[in-house]
Amino acid sequence: MPWLLRMTLVVASLMLPAILYLSFRYYATFKSHLQKWLLPTVLLSFYVYPLSALIDFYITGSIDLLNYPQLLAYWFWFGLIFVFQLITWVIITDLIKVVTNYFYEDKNVISRWHHHALVVLFATIFLFTAAKTYFHTTQVQTEHHTIYVENLPQPLEGLQIVHITDIQGDEYTG
Repeated sequence: MPWLLRMTLVVASLMLPAILYLSFRYYATFKSHLQKWLLPTVLLSFYVYPLSALIDFYITGSIDLLNYPQLLAYWFWFGLIFVFQLITWVIITDLIKVVTNYFYEDKNVISRWHHHALVVLFATIFLFTAAKTYFHTTQVQTEHHTIYVENLPQPLEGLQIVHITDIQGDEYTG
C-alpha cells in the first residue's frame, strides 16, 4: 500500500472517534428527522476520498492519490480541520452545560440554550473553516531571500536552500 494512502487512512481513523461523538451529540440534540441525520451525513461524506481510494487500490492494485479529483481531496482535508475545530467547541459547551446545571434551577432553559449553541457552533465553524481553507490555499505568499556567503568551497557554489514555513507547500499551491 502506498505511503500516501496509508497516511490518509491513519488520519481518517484518527478522525473517527470525533465524528462518532459529534454525530451522537447532534443526533441527540435535534428534534426533526431531517436535522437528526443531516450532520452525520455531512460528517460521513468526508470519508468518500479515503474509502474510494482504498477500494480503488484493492481493485486495481495501484493508486496515485495525487491524480484523484481535487474536490474529493479538499473535502476530506477540509473535513479533518472542521471536525477537530467543531469537537473542541462542542466539548467546551458540554462542559459548560454540566457546570451550569449545578447553579441553575430551570434545566429546560439550559437545554434550549445548549441546543441553540450547538447549531450556531456548527454553522459558524463550518463557514469559518471554509473561508480559512479557501484563503490559505488560494492566497499563498512567498518571500525570497538571498544570502551571499563568501569563500564557499567549490562543491557548494550555487547551493540553494528552500525553507517552507507553511503546510501549503504542495503541487496545487505552487
